[in-house]
Amino acid sequence: MPSTWVLKLFQVFFFVATIYRAVGDDTLSSHLESVENSITEIPKLEDADYSTSADDFKLQYADFELKARLFTQSLRQELIAMMSNSTSFVSEIKRLSEKLPKQRTTKISIQGRLTCDCDGKRVTPCPAKCADSCFGQFEIGGIWRFENDCRTKHFFACQCYEGSSWICDAGISSCFKDNITGQIGDDDACSAYAVDDAKLVKSFLLVQDLLLEPIIVFTRRVESQSRFMKLAAASIGYLSNLTADVCSEDTTRPCTTLDSLKKQIGFFYGLKVNLTQEIIDKMDDFRYINDDINTLKEKLLTHVTGLIKGYACCLGFANFTSGGFDCPAIKAIDLTLPSNGTRPRRTNIYGSYEWVTSNGTIPEHAVVAGFDSDKVVLYAGRAVHEGSILPAKIKANTAHVSFVGKEIVKTEFQVLISKDTSWRPTDSNVQIPEGALQVGHDKEENVLYMGRVDHRGSKTPGKISSDGCLYIPYGYEEHKYCSYEILVLNKLNE
Repeated sequence: MPSTWVLKLFQVFFFVATIYRAVGDDTLSSHLESVENSITEIPKLEDADYSTSADDFKLQYADFELKARLFTQSLRQELIAMMSNSTSFVSEIKRLSEKLPKQRTTKISIQGRLTCDCDGKRVTPCPAKCADSCFGQFEIGGIWRFENDCRTKHFFACQCYEGSSWICDAGISSCFKDNITGQIGDDDACSAYAVDDAKLVKSFLLVQDLLLEPIIVFTRRVESQSRFMKLAAASIGYLSNLTADVCSEDTTRPCTTLDSLKKQIGFFYGLKVNLTQEIIDKMDDFRYINDDINTLKEKLLTHVTGLIKGYACCLGFANFTSGGFDCPAIKAIDLTLPSNGTRPRRTNIYGSYEWVTSNGTIPEHAVVAGFDSDKVVLYAGRAVHEGSILPAKIKANTAHVSFVGKEIVKTEFQVLISKDTSWRPTDSNVQIPEGALQVGHDKEENVLYMGRVDHRGSKTPGKISSDGCLYIPYGYEEHKYCSYEILVLNKLNE
């Protein structure tokens, strides 16, 4: 039988089973609604019997990996369904567009001037005011001069422009020898209702791809994290067997190896809790993506049907309808969508925060992360470097990140804004605490948190990596600590 702590662990991830039951639903929204109320708060890991067998431990982690995989499969199935629906929608747009005139242009070619002298200067293309300009000798033996309009002038010798091999002794019309091509639109009275359905469809598909990209990225991340936890479960399972053998050999004193095993189990428990919380935090975003795509479809259909109505009115077909038409004005299609900041969101048990792109000054309510050895205040921030989003210490107008043993200076970065943060002591052997702020990720999509530590007369912030240790940038080098403070969001009403 599983031990008590395993049962409590299983309760934390009950929502994933709820997602599994929702796989057969038709829309992403229905998948997400089934999850929304399944967990109200992540339970804390309590003191319990850690002597569960390796088989029980591996079984529970394998069960979590299975349910996480089913969750990502449901998202991928929904993506496929969305793409299929979009294909049908595109076909409908093209069918309706066949009822409208096509945008046509006519190519023309005329004789004109590409180069001329205008106000004494060589210009290309030739402006309209100097289309009849020339460079002429207006008296026998006289000097040559520029004229912007030579149509009524009498000259002894004439060049179309200074140094030109084209002469205009017989008149300025001799200078119009360049073939100029262009296009003019269809002058059909109803051509204003024409539509380029290819561009219309391309715009829709581009916006849809941008909306769906966060789902695709997050799906990959959940898959990666669940695979990592499956491997970790197997490793800890083997370690459990080894620990049992070691501890059974000496029963006269507490087994320190068992204590280390407890800490490792707690650490991976924390990873699972945080992945669960991250999925919950994404629920609103996923639901709104589905709504936004449907809104785009409605806007496109409204636009095309409005053009059809106007085109029918233009052709005089209104008399053949029962209610008649009021010829509508042609309006540009609006593909803008509401921003997430204007939408209602699930009530959060933690305080709010925001990442603000730096403009050279430290914004109001920037989170203080510590101080440098010269006592200059350091702020919490993040910056992009070689495919990773790294926690950063902000000093003056620069961000400093730790990367592959070095301190890297960045001039483009974001500053953390919040009035609801605090720093909590922790170390690499315990679970990531509830409310820890996910600041960024590395190339492998592992979440990075922010921590800080006292170092050479400073209190320096840095990144908490997937090994649970803190890496800070200081003195052009990267320094590692496994005991530190971690940045967390405070719970509301506490």
